[in-house]
Amino acid sequence: MSDRVTYVEAERDGEGCLVVRWHLEEPGAVDISTGLTPLGNDHTPVLRVGAGAEVARLSGLSPGRHYVSVARRSGGAALVAAERRLPFDGVRNFRDLGGYPTVEGTRVRWGTVFRSDGLHQMTQADLLAFKRTGVRVVYDLRGTTERSEHPGPVEPIVIELVSTAPGEERLALSSGATKLDAERLLRDVYVGMLTNSAPLFGQLLSGLSIPERLPAVFQCAGGKDRTGMAAVLLLSALG
Repeated sequence: MSDRVTYVEAERDGEGCLVVRWHLEEPGAVDISTGLTPLGNDHTPVLRVGAGAEVARLSGLSPGRHYVSVARRSGGAALVAAERRLPFDGVRNFRDLGGYPTVEGTRVRWGTVFRSDGLHQMTQADLLAFKRTGVRVVYDLRGTTERSEHPGPVEPIVIELVSTAPGEERLALSSGATKLDAERLLRDVYVGMLTNSAPLFGQLLSGLSIPERLPAVFQCAGGKDRTGMAAVLLLSALG
């Protein structure tokens, strides 16, 4: 019988409970543990679940983000997961890039690199939760005007991504634009970023490879396009 846990995910439900889902190669009972770091050895057992079940709800957890590890009760390595979207109040799109499986059979490390929308939206409670992530470096991908109008709470390393060459007119939608026009614009923006900001993406990825600068987060205004492209390149490089 295989003892592998092949999949684990964790997310909050509407009642504040942490819903944990998992899958094993062969059905069996599991032990679920939780902790405040991605290191499974530091986790405390909280629940035992019998064979056949693949979902459990954890209630009564202390405030803040929790990592979860699931292991077959009969033995074998535990698989760790966490809420991908961190539960901040003001920041809506702060996500952990850990947990994704790679082509080599490993997984991207949790709690190491995050992506986010503008950190200037953080509340006082958010700032305390942000400190608990252990983030050492913030990479700000926004432009000069965005940064001056909405400065962040932490001094960042600025890597200003652009989608147009110097002197080139910025892409925009005209009045009466259709959905297809919007899709074409986004395509041109993404291709433009790769064309005109390639050395800047290289600077970001190089920074993320320095252990002393981790954990780290890169942010833009909405946490969608510039951070999305950076996330794609990082995860592609990791396989």
